[in-house]
Amino acid sequence: MKWFLSLFILVVFNSCSNYEKIDLEKYSWITGEWHYNGEQYVLYENWKWDSEKKHFFGTGSMILNDVDTVYSQEMNIGYVNKKIFLSVKSSSEGVSKEAFFELNQHNEKMLTFRNKFSAYPRFITYRHLSNGIIETKAVGIKEGKNHSDIRVLLK
Repeated sequence: MKWFLSLFILVVFNSCSNYEKIDLEKYSWITGEWHYNGEQYVLYENWKWDSEKKHFFGTGSMILNDVDTVYSQEMNIGYVNKKIFLSVKSSSEGVSKEAFFELNQHNEKMLTFRNKFSAYPRFITYRHLSNGIIETKAVGIKEGKNHSDIRVLLK
């Protein structure tokens, strides 16, 4: 019995200590100044790579009718306790809030983050379509219904 318990503890400890170390630099396609022209607004995102801290950081804003800034954001993609998170700190009308989205799925051309505590957005996806084009997708439940916002951003 002691042997089985020791083996069980060793397996659990070993599986907890093993994690997939992802080289974030391979997602450099996200860097740059991006924009989306909606019917009544323009959305901007600007991503940069911090080679010292080994993470991406960015800013974003939405401008309504070419006049008013509706909101602004500070964003980061990086490691926190051996997991990759997208953090989004939004400011709108003097109110700030921050949300954290854990990396849920990824491949060479896509990053999907999940916030299990938020109804909307529950998932945020960045997808590299081609040079100078990325797609962002926010998915979740809004006003009791499934909702998604999909935008194609250009450099």
